[in-house]
Parts: sequence; structure tokens; C-alpha cells
Amino acid sequence: AEAAARGRNAGGPGRTRRDACARAARGELPLEELPREDTLLSAEGTPRWVAWTWARSGDRLVGLARDLTPERRAREAQRQW
Repeated sequence: AEAAARGRNAGGPGRTRRDACARAARGELPLEELPREDTLLSAEGTPRWVAWTWARSGDRLVGLARDLTPERRAREAQRQW
């Protein structure tokens, strides 16, 4: 289920993730099945790491993303020392 929620399928990147979000919004999928961390591409095409917090509001799904990129890059820099 975790791989499906992360959008890994033959339908293309993000397809399964969108489907999972739609199912969660309808209450058909527990919020715990949605990704907690994810990698997205910025408008410039660079990867950005985000942490998600999910909630339902009526028949809507609300996702709040926190950018983890600076923390991830700092950790990578420390490992290279």
C-alpha cells in the first residue's frame, strides 16, 4: 500500500498518489496509508523533499507540506565530511 500511495505504477508518476488521495478524501482509505514524506520537483526541476500532514475536512482532503530540503542537504553535507 505504501508504494501505491507514493505513485509508483505503470500509469505514470503521481497517478496512483492522486488516486490514493481521492480515495482518502472519500473515506475509503485511511489517512495513514498516504505518504508522510515525498520528493517533488520544483518549477526549476530540482528535487524538493517534503513532509506531509493529512486531515479530512468534510468531503475534502487537506494536505500540509513542510519543506525538508534544507535539512536533507545539511545532513548530506555532514555525511560527506
